[in-house]
Amino acid sequence: MRRLFAFTASIVMPSNVFAQSTSPTFLQENRLAIAIMIFLYLLPSWIAWSRKHPSKGSIIAVNILLGWSVAGWIWALIWSLGTTKHNIAVVSPSTVTTQQSVPAASPATNKSVAERISELKAMLDSGTINLMEFEALKADAMKGLV
Repeated sequence: MRRLFAFTASIVMPSNVFAQSTSPTFLQENRLAIAIMIFLYLLPSWIAWSRKHPSKGSIIAVNILLGWSVAGWIWALIWSLGTTKHNIAVVSPSTVTTQQSVPAASPATNKSVAERISELKAMLDSGTINLMEFEALKADAMKGLV
């Protein structure tokens, strides 16, 4: 029985499995290669973190969860190299309304200065214009008095 086990073991397993191995293991032999591969795998996350990207949490999640697929890794890399500033144009309703009401503020109208200032005050109270715009338009209307 012992001979049968030894014969089967010699076919299935190499002979050096039973011997005490003094040679370095795969991980010990390839530490540098493994470190380089881990660094390259996490490169999009590192780029996003160092650039303080506004979407760095999402980039790190995509990199870790989908980076094993080449497409996920490329997606995370391109995203991390993208712009870090978001240019968002915010247009307040008062600016739009004021621009539309500027032609009505021209001095060629036949309204008195008091009527024009009361209209501007009503626009200020309703929130159509802000205080700075009110002061500028009021000064414009009062130029007719001087």
